Amino acid sequence: MLDTTQAEKTLTGFFEGLGFNNIWSTLISAIVVLIICAIFIGILSNITKKVLDRLLRTNKTIGRFVVLAEKIMLWVLAITIVCGILGIPTSSLIAMITVVGAALSLSLQSVLTNLFSGITLLFTKPIAVGEFCEISQRTGTVQSVGLFYTTLKTVNGEMITVPNRDVTEASILNFTREPVRRVSLTFDAEYADDSKDVMAALKAAYDREILFLRDPAPEIFIDSFQESSVRYGINAWVASQDFLQAKRNMNLLVREEFKNHGVSMSYNHINVHMISDPKEKMD
Repeated sequence: MLDTTQAEKTLTGFFEGLGFNNIWSTLISAIVVLIICAIFIGILSNITKKVLDRLLRTNKTIGRFVVLAEKIMLWVLAITIVCGILGIPTSSLIAMITVVGAALSLSLQSVLTNLFSGITLLFTKPIAVGEFCEISQRTGTVQSVGLFYTTLKTVNGEMITVPNRDVTEASILNFTREPVRRVSLTFDAEYADDSKDVMAALKAAYDREILFLRDPAPEIFIDSFQESSVRYGINAWVASQDFLQAKRNMNLLVREEFKNHGVSMSYNHINVHMISDPKEKMD
C-alpha cells in the first residue's frame, strides 16, 4: 500500500489556507497530483524514448513497446496514488488490477504469445527485412518483422502473414544471410559416353557462366550409377543473390556443352532385345 499521507496533508493544508473546505481541498490536491504525475510520465517517457532510439537505431519497434509498457505501469501507479489521496482503499484497487490482469492474460494468451515471440525475434534477429527465407514451409522475402506478425513476399508477389509464435517455433532456413552459397547440380549421361567427355562438358559450362566464383574451385564428379544412366555432379560457389540465376543459366549451358562434346543426356528407358530364332536364344 502506497503511503501518501504526508503529501495529502501538505496539499490539503495549503488549499484549506486558501479558503477551500476539506472536500474541495482534497479533490484539488488529487487533481494537482494527477497533473504532476502526467508531466513526470511525459518527461520520463521522452527520456526513455531518446535513450532507446540511440541504443536501437536499426530496430525502433522494441523502443516503442518499452515506452508503451513504461507509460502503462506509471499511469497505474499514478492512479493508485490519486485514489489514496481521495480516500479510496488502494489495497482493493491493487487487488482488482491483479484480477483484471490475470483475466486479460488468460483471454489474450495467444496474442501475448505472439507479442513475446515478436520481442524474441527483434532481439535475436534470426531473420531481417530483405532476406529470403523459408519459415514453416513458407518461402519468401521478409517484408517486416512486427511485434505480432512477420510478413513474407513470395516470388509470385503474394503476401504471407505468419504469426510470430509460428516463426519462433519453426526451423528457419535463411538463404541470403551468408554472402555466398553453393550450387549443387546433377546431370545424367549415357553409359556409353566417356566420363572424361562428360566432365569436360561440365567444366566448359562452368567456365562460360560468369556468375560463378572462381575461388573456391568447382567440384566435378560421378555422383551415382542409375538404372539407365551415369549421374554426374558439379558443385560451384556463387554470390547468394545470384543463386537462382546461376542455376538456371547452368542448366542451359550444360545442355549446349553436352551437344558440343557429343554427350547424350539420358532418361529412364528399357532396352528390349528381340530374339526370333529359338536356337539363338539357347546359344
